[in-house]
Amino acid sequence: ESYGRVELIPLTGGEIEVVFNFFMNPGGMVPAPISNLTVIDFPFFTLKNMRELVKKPKYQETSYEFFKNSQL
Repeated sequence: ESYGRVELIPLTGGEIEVVFNFFMNPGGMVPAPISNLTVIDFPFFTLKNMRELVKKPKYQETSYEFFKNSQL
């Protein structure tokens, strides 16, 4: 069982704060070193890949109304 949530918070100056929450219950007998490695690596690589994804040309001209209309 696992689930996650990415929250994008608009900041002043056109920046966006990214908050990443993730919960995982691997169940069974997973050795602690493997479980701990996943807890550290999963968020890091997810956010790293997200950074690369938003650099793609199709996202460069994208805008979202909910960022423009949010309260800062």
